[in-house]
Amino acid sequence: MILGGRIVDQFNPRVLIGITGLTMGLAILGISQVDSYLLLVGTFLLYFAANSAYDVGINAAGINIEQTKAQQILTYFHAAFSGFAAVGALLTGILLTVGVNFRLLYIGLSIGVTIVSALLLLSRSLPDRQQNRKQIKENVYHRSLFRNFAVVLIAVIVFLSYFAEGTIENWSAVYLRTWLTLPIIVGASGVALFHLAMATGRLGGAQLISVFDRRWILRAAGVLGTVGMVLSVITTIPFLILVGLFVVGLSMSVVSPIEYSLAGDFAPRRSGEASSVVSVVGWSAFIISPALVGGLAEVVGLRAALAIVILTASLIAVLTYRIPDHDSQTEKQSPSELNQCTLSSKD
Repeated sequence: MILGGRIVDQFNPRVLIGITGLTMGLAILGISQVDSYLLLVGTFLLYFAANSAYDVGINAAGINIEQTKAQQILTYFHAAFSGFAAVGALLTGILLTVGVNFRLLYIGLSIGVTIVSALLLLSRSLPDRQQNRKQIKENVYHRSLFRNFAVVLIAVIVFLSYFAEGTIENWSAVYLRTWLTLPIIVGASGVALFHLAMATGRLGGAQLISVFDRRWILRAAGVLGTVGMVLSVITTIPFLILVGLFVVGLSMSVVSPIEYSLAGDFAPRRSGEASSVVSVVGWSAFIISPALVGGLAEVVGLRAALAIVILTASLIAVLTYRIPDHDSQTEKQSPSELNQCTLSSKD
């Protein structure tokens, strides 16, 4: 992710997305063919490294499009992620059920990813905001965005939202099945509803952004997430638990795309590095949340451990008040002033 941000800012999101896409295609093909555990582990490392940099490139491209077209479209990017993740899982399940060999699925996916990535590398479809490259290369990294208060705060808020997402994804089914001893269908419904809520919330969030200030949407998301998780842990009624999980998914869905967009505002000529900083800090939540919640569950029980989502959602609402209002400052600056500000790393 860190290297991906540097590549985007010195070249083009298209280059990073295309190269990492081709690498993922190769790794997916490898996963379908290797029969050695060590080779499988190595192939997974290659795949996830490429996938992580790909994620940085896609978000950076979204930031560039927003700044070039003056449109808020990152929520649509993230809605597509949630929606097609669900479609992919469902389609894979159907094909495996009817007897299609999993190796054929991987080979087909590898071919599709490779074709799309190759076409992207050959095209000029993504806007490139990087001009005067030599000057940018010499000056743009004078001050790391890891030392930029606004960008780091945004990354922390994304960490909190991903922590909530990871907790629900990993533990909601366990909570419903083993802690509350509910039927299997209810346990599966919790995860399915959460992902449905994520996709729905991101599609709806794109419309909300055109009407309301992004910071107010984030505050409302934090409050709704808190309420939804409180509802899920204070009752044993399956319907109310599922409603609560749906509300959590709905509210957390808009946090990361809005925060990526805000990060781009504070680093308008460093979309790659802004995307990488937010991604590195944010995605670390998916490493921490399963073990932390599991460890807490061993001590205080799973219901009490899941209440940590109440804390993370509440912190999102509170910390959003600390994000500086950069939009009005940007609008008052001329392009030359904004470029000079960025090149001197005072964004």
